[in-house]
Amino acid sequence: MKAIEAAKIVLVVAKQFSIDDVPEAYREQSKGPVGKLSIRLDW
Repeated sequence: MKAIEAAKIVLVVAKQFSIDDVPEAYREQSKGPVGKLSIRLDW
């Protein structure tokens, strides 16, 4: 369940970036344990 909560936080943070910053944010997140999960949930 912690992974789900972390993914929700990631989504909120990602929405605060501009469009140009989103790919960079996802590259950084993909290094973490919830990176792939958050990408699936968001897009």
